[in-house]
Amino acid sequence: MPSQDSPDDTFLNSSSPPQLVALRGEALACQHLQSIGFTVEAVNWRAGRLAEIDVIASHPLKQLLVFVEVKTRHPHSVCTAYDALAQPSKQRRWLKAVSLYMQGQPMRWQAYQPRLDLIVVTYLANECQRYRLEHLENILGDDHTP
Repeated sequence: MPSQDSPDDTFLNSSSPPQLVALRGEALACQHLQSIGFTVEAVNWRAGRLAEIDVIASHPLKQLLVFVEVKTRHPHSVCTAYDALAQPSKQRRWLKAVSLYMQGQPMRWQAYQPRLDLIVVTYLANECQRYRLEHLENILGDDHTP
């Protein structure tokens, strides 16, 4: 999906706590997913100490169950959002968490195709009133789908 620049009605700035910035990014990701027909099933779902999945969303018409990693960045961030999932150990933990979620509710999701997405929210100015949201689908490819 192409990126989009949008206004944000929540006041954040470059000195806002990282947890607050991350929570706002997750809220924006959920709004985006809902705007394209998804139902948010869970936010910050934890697989014990193994991993956390930021957002889990379903699309009944497409029979998709999407597991989303959300990365929120200030315009002057040193590392990119894409760096976070480049680590094989992070990918393995994330895939294991996805598998555990699906195993926990096999009858509910048996007809759904799992997909792993990345949503990147980048604030465009230090005041964080405008942001760019990029939704990258199937980021690990079909070979890594649980």
